[in-house]
Amino acid sequence: MTLLNTLKLPLYLFCFFVLVACGSKSSTSENTETKVVTAKSSAYKTEAKKSETTNSSDKVTISGKDMTVKSGEEFCVDVQVSNFIDVISMQYSTNFDSKLLEFLEVKNPSLKDLSTKLNGSNFARAKGEVNTLRFSWFVQDLKGISLYDDSTIYQVCFRALAKSGTVTEVDFAEKPMTGEIGNSKYQPMQAEFGAAKITIE
Repeated sequence: MTLLNTLKLPLYLFCFFVLVACGSKSSTSENTETKVVTAKSSAYKTEAKKSETTNSSDKVTISGKDMTVKSGEEFCVDVQVSNFIDVISMQYSTNFDSKLLEFLEVKNPSLKDLSTKLNGSNFARAKGEVNTLRFSWFVQDLKGISLYDDSTIYQVCFRALAKSGTVTEVDFAEKPMTGEIGNSKYQPMQAEFGAAKITIE
Protein backbone atom coordinates (compact mmCIF):
# COMPACT_ATOMS: atom_id res chain seq x y z
CA MET A 1 0.00 0.00 0.00
CA THR A 2 1.43 3.39 -1.00
CA LEU A 3 1.58 6.41 1.27
CA LEU A 4 -1.24 8.23 -0.52
CA ASN A 5 -3.53 5.18 -0.37
CA THR A 6 -2.95 4.95 3.39
CA LEU A 7 -4.04 8.56 3.80
CA LYS A 8 -7.20 7.86 1.75
CA LEU A 9 -8.53 5.24 4.21
CA PRO A 10 -10.57 7.67 6.40
CA LEU A 11 -12.15 9.12 3.24
CA TYR A 12 -13.15 5.65 1.99
CA LEU A 13 -14.80 4.84 5.34
CA PHE A 14 -16.80 8.07 5.20
CA CYS A 15 -18.02 7.27 1.67
CA PHE A 16 -19.01 3.74 2.77
CA PHE A 17 -21.24 5.04 5.57
CA VAL A 18 -22.83 7.58 3.23
CA LEU A 19 -23.67 4.82 0.75
CA VAL A 20 -25.22 2.63 3.48
CA ALA A 21 -27.33 5.52 4.77
CA CYS A 22 -28.66 6.22 1.27
CA GLY A 23 -29.52 2.57 0.56
CA SER A 24 -33.13 2.82 1.79
CA LYS A 25 -34.27 5.43 -0.76
CA SER A 26 -37.04 4.50 -3.24
CA SER A 27 -36.30 3.39 -6.79
CA THR A 28 -37.97 6.55 -8.14
CA SER A 29 -35.63 8.66 -6.07
CA GLU A 30 -32.69 6.52 -7.20
CA ASN A 31 -33.61 6.97 -10.89
CA THR A 32 -33.84 10.74 -10.43
CA GLU A 33 -30.53 10.84 -8.59
CA THR A 34 -28.92 8.66 -11.28
CA LYS A 35 -29.91 11.18 -13.95
CA VAL A 36 -28.53 14.04 -11.87
CA VAL A 37 -25.27 12.17 -11.16
CA THR A 38 -24.92 11.27 -14.86
CA ALA A 39 -25.37 14.90 -15.86
CA LYS A 40 -22.90 16.04 -13.22
CA SER A 41 -20.46 13.34 -14.28
CA SER A 42 -20.58 14.49 -17.91
CA ALA A 43 -20.02 18.09 -16.85
CA TYR A 44 -17.15 17.02 -14.58
CA LYS A 45 -15.47 15.03 -17.36
CA THR A 46 -15.71 18.02 -19.70
CA GLU A 47 -14.26 20.34 -17.06
CA ALA A 48 -11.54 17.83 -16.15
CA LYS A 49 -10.53 17.55 -19.82
CA LYS A 50 -10.23 21.34 -20.04
CA SER A 51 -8.21 21.40 -16.83
CA GLU A 52 -5.90 18.65 -18.06
CA THR A 53 -5.22 20.59 -21.26
CA THR A 54 -4.60 23.81 -19.35
CA ASN A 55 -2.41 22.36 -16.59
CA SER A 56 -0.55 19.59 -18.44
CA SER A 57 2.81 21.31 -17.79
CA ASP A 58 2.14 22.03 -14.10
CA LYS A 59 4.00 19.01 -12.76
CA VAL A 60 5.55 19.06 -9.32
CA THR A 61 9.28 18.79 -9.99
CA ILE A 62 11.92 17.36 -7.65
CA SER A 63 15.51 17.99 -8.66
CA GLY A 64 18.94 18.98 -7.38
CA LYS A 65 21.26 21.89 -7.93
CA ASP A 66 24.27 21.12 -10.17
CA MET A 67 27.65 21.41 -8.45
CA THR A 68 31.37 21.47 -9.21
CA VAL A 69 33.54 20.05 -6.39
CA LYS A 70 37.09 18.85 -5.80
CA SER A 71 38.10 15.21 -5.40
CA GLY A 72 37.94 14.31 -1.70
CA GLU A 73 35.71 17.29 -0.88
CA GLU A 74 32.54 17.03 1.23
CA PHE A 75 29.56 18.81 -0.30
CA CYS A 76 25.76 19.06 -0.01
CA VAL A 77 23.24 19.05 -2.87
CA ASP A 78 20.23 21.36 -2.52
CA VAL A 79 17.07 19.33 -3.19
CA GLN A 80 14.68 21.76 -4.89
CA VAL A 81 11.00 21.78 -5.85
CA SER A 82 8.81 23.69 -8.31
CA ASN A 83 5.00 23.81 -8.78
CA PHE A 84 4.84 22.65 -5.16
CA ILE A 85 1.23 23.62 -4.37
CA ASP A 86 -1.08 22.13 -1.70
CA VAL A 87 1.18 19.10 -1.17
CA ILE A 88 0.71 16.77 1.83
CA SER A 89 2.77 13.71 0.89
CA MET A 90 5.78 12.57 -1.16
CA GLN A 91 7.89 9.50 -1.69
CA TYR A 92 10.73 8.73 -4.11
CA SER A 93 14.34 7.53 -4.30
CA THR A 94 17.67 9.34 -4.47
CA ASN A 95 20.15 7.27 -6.51
CA PHE A 96 23.90 7.75 -6.91
CA ASP A 97 27.07 5.79 -7.69
CA SER A 98 28.59 4.86 -4.30
CA LYS A 99 31.95 4.19 -5.97
CA LEU A 100 32.09 7.86 -6.96
CA LEU A 101 30.12 9.50 -4.14
CA GLU A 102 30.05 8.49 -0.48
CA PHE A 103 26.75 9.32 1.24
CA LEU A 104 27.27 11.23 4.50
CA GLU A 105 24.00 12.71 5.81
CA VAL A 106 20.80 14.64 5.17
CA LYS A 107 20.48 18.07 6.80
CA ASN A 108 18.73 21.46 6.86
CA PRO A 109 15.10 20.33 6.37
CA SER A 110 12.59 23.08 5.57
CA LEU A 111 9.41 21.01 5.29
CA LYS A 112 7.08 20.66 8.26
CA ASP A 113 7.32 17.26 10.03
CA LEU A 114 10.48 16.31 8.13
CA SER A 115 13.21 14.53 10.10
CA THR A 116 16.67 14.02 8.61
CA LYS A 117 17.55 11.06 10.84
CA LEU A 118 18.67 8.10 8.73
CA ASN A 119 16.41 5.05 9.10
CA GLY A 120 13.95 7.25 10.98
CA SER A 121 10.50 8.29 9.81
CA ASN A 122 11.52 9.89 6.49
CA PHE A 123 14.88 8.64 5.17
CA ALA A 124 16.04 5.03 4.99
CA ARG A 125 18.50 2.71 3.26
CA ALA A 126 17.31 -0.84 2.68
CA LYS A 127 19.68 -3.71 3.44
CA GLY A 128 22.18 -4.12 0.61
CA GLU A 129 21.23 -0.84 -1.09
CA VAL A 130 24.47 1.14 -1.22
CA ASN A 131 23.45 3.39 -4.11
CA THR A 132 20.01 4.49 -2.91
CA LEU A 133 18.42 6.68 -0.27
CA ARG A 134 14.67 6.16 0.15
CA PHE A 135 12.43 9.11 1.08
CA SER A 136 8.84 9.08 2.38
CA TRP A 137 7.07 12.07 3.99
CA PHE A 138 3.63 13.41 4.86
CA VAL A 139 2.51 16.42 6.86
CA GLN A 140 0.78 15.15 10.00
CA ASP A 141 -2.07 17.69 10.13
CA LEU A 142 -2.84 16.91 6.44
CA LYS A 143 -2.94 20.62 5.57
CA GLY A 144 -1.45 21.26 2.15
CA ILE A 145 1.91 23.02 1.89
CA SER A 146 2.85 25.41 -0.93
CA LEU A 147 6.37 26.66 -1.67
CA TYR A 148 7.99 29.12 -4.08
CA ASP A 149 9.61 27.62 -7.19
CA ASP A 150 13.21 26.48 -6.65
CA SER A 151 12.71 26.23 -2.88
CA THR A 152 15.19 23.90 -1.13
CA ILE A 153 13.40 21.31 1.02
CA TYR A 154 16.57 19.69 2.42
CA GLN A 155 20.22 18.96 1.57
CA VAL A 156 21.79 15.57 0.91
CA CYS A 157 25.54 15.42 1.58
CA PHE A 158 28.36 13.35 0.06
CA ARG A 159 32.13 13.04 -0.17
CA ALA A 160 33.57 13.04 -3.70
CA LEU A 161 35.54 9.80 -4.11
CA ALA A 162 36.17 9.98 -7.85
CA LYS A 163 39.25 11.44 -9.44
CA SER A 164 39.41 14.83 -11.13
CA GLY A 165 37.59 15.00 -14.47
CA THR A 166 34.72 12.70 -13.41
CA VAL A 167 31.10 13.71 -14.03
CA THR A 168 28.30 11.86 -12.24
CA GLU A 169 24.73 12.46 -11.05
CA VAL A 170 22.58 12.45 -7.95
CA ASP A 171 19.34 11.21 -9.46
CA PHE A 172 15.87 11.72 -7.97
CA ALA A 173 13.80 8.85 -9.32
CA GLU A 174 10.68 6.67 -9.08
CA LYS A 175 12.65 3.46 -8.43
CA PRO A 176 13.27 1.49 -6.30
CA MET A 177 10.94 3.55 -4.05
CA THR A 178 7.77 4.29 -6.01
CA GLY A 179 7.58 7.98 -6.92
CA GLU A 180 4.38 9.57 -5.63
CA ILE A 181 3.17 13.05 -4.65
CA GLY A 182 -0.29 13.78 -3.22
CA ASN A 183 -2.35 16.88 -2.41
CA SER A 184 -4.75 17.74 0.42
CA LYS A 185 -7.68 16.27 -1.55
CA TYR A 186 -5.91 12.87 -1.39
CA GLN A 187 -5.32 13.02 -5.14
CA PRO A 188 -2.10 11.95 -6.85
CA MET A 189 -0.26 14.83 -8.52
CA GLN A 190 1.74 14.70 -11.73
CA ALA A 191 5.43 14.64 -10.91
CA GLU A 192 8.74 15.00 -12.70
CA PHE A 193 11.97 13.77 -11.13
CA GLY A 194 15.29 15.27 -12.22
CA ALA A 195 18.96 15.02 -11.29
CA ALA A 196 21.88 17.10 -10.04
CA LYS A 197 25.03 16.92 -12.19
CA ILE A 198 28.19 16.65 -10.09
CA THR A 199 31.43 17.63 -11.80
CA ILE A 200 34.65 16.67 -9.97
CA GLU A 201 37.58 18.90 -10.88
